[in-house]
Formats: sequence, C-alpha cells, structure tokens
Amino acid sequence: MILPRTSWGLAISNNKGLTNWNKLVKLSARDFKPYHEANNLVDYKEVFMITLEAQNLTHLVDPSYVVLDEDLHKAQQKFLYKVFRDNMLHHEAKSIVMFHVKTKDTALIW
Repeated sequence: MILPRTSWGLAISNNKGLTNWNKLVKLSARDFKPYHEANNLVDYKEVFMITLEAQNLTHLVDPSYVVLDEDLHKAQQKFLYKVFRDNMLHHEAKSIVMFHVKTKDTALIW
C-alpha cells in the first residue's frame, strides 16, 4: 500500500494555521542526534522531545494517546522506529529498541 505524501499533522488537524505549518515541516531523521552515553540521557531526552515537537510527532511517545487513524499512526511509528534504530547507539538503548522490533511501539520504547 502506498501512502499519500502528506505532512503527518494534516490528517489530524482542522486548524488552518497548524495545517499550513505542517505543509512546511519537512520530516528528517537527520534532525535527531545520536545517543551514545548514559550520563547524557536527560539532555538527550530534552533535545529529542524538542525535535519531536518541531515535527509534530510527540504523540508517538505518549502512552495515553488515542489513535484516530491507524494507517497514519503505523506509518509514523515506522518513521520514528527507524530514527530510534539509527540513533540509539548506547548498548542498553539499542537492546530496548531491538526488543520492540515486531510491534515498533515507539511509546513503549520511549
């Protein structure tokens, strides 16, 4: 199945200003920085959340989020799972990501 190429927020937003903003947002896995050292976890999580907010994807790490569009949510989770796979370089973080390889549940990983 080929998904239409739209910004993530377009499908869930009725706010015209937010919709216009989402048209301008270009998702990029390169915006997320690698996680190497356990002693920098607090700073890493803060920067990671700022990047998620900028890309309108914070709901992917929110365990209380109610999914409205299952296909869209799965596509977003696959994107963020790839980000986790590419950037979680610390051995413990990498093992957590690999444990969720089948479900790609980004909220559980976070």
